[in-house]
Amino acid sequence: MSDEAHDCDDAGAPPLTRAETLVLWAIRAWVAGHRHGIPVIANLRTAFRNEGAPAAAEAVDDLMGFIADGAGRTIQVNCPRCRQVTEDERLLLDIVALHQQGETLWVPFLARAILTPAATRLCALPFAAVADTLQDGGIVLPAVAGQVPPPEAAAHAVPAGTTIH
Repeated sequence: MSDEAHDCDDAGAPPLTRAETLVLWAIRAWVAGHRHGIPVIANLRTAFRNEGAPAAAEAVDDLMGFIADGAGRTIQVNCPRCRQVTEDERLLLDIVALHQQGETLWVPFLARAILTPAATRLCALPFAAVADTLQDGGIVLPAVAGQVPPPEAAAHAVPAGTTIH
């Protein structure tokens, strides 16, 4: 994971909900701490306890440890104060949101963009733990639009007796 130097210019940054901001900050703080060898779990515990979801701190810590071990490539994560959201950060937020929406079928397909094949097969539990502990504390990420095909796009009627050769 990377928290490379970048310009924290917030021009054109899309607005985030309070829930997204909290989760994104936790991801970024974890990465910064991991990269610089600074323990941040106490800060995560304080932040999530203040928001009513104390168990989410350990769930985020576990998820990020899982991602650090199972990443298939360098994941782009900005610094905690940056307002720009990388594609990888957006993906992590969307995967947690999909779990909260009950759309878990799509999670491995999205997660494979950042995880190894082995980690992709095992990623459901750590993402679900974050989603559930957030939801238990009343923190709900906005619904994901555009990532999941509409139900009619996924359903294909095949006439009886049709085979593919």
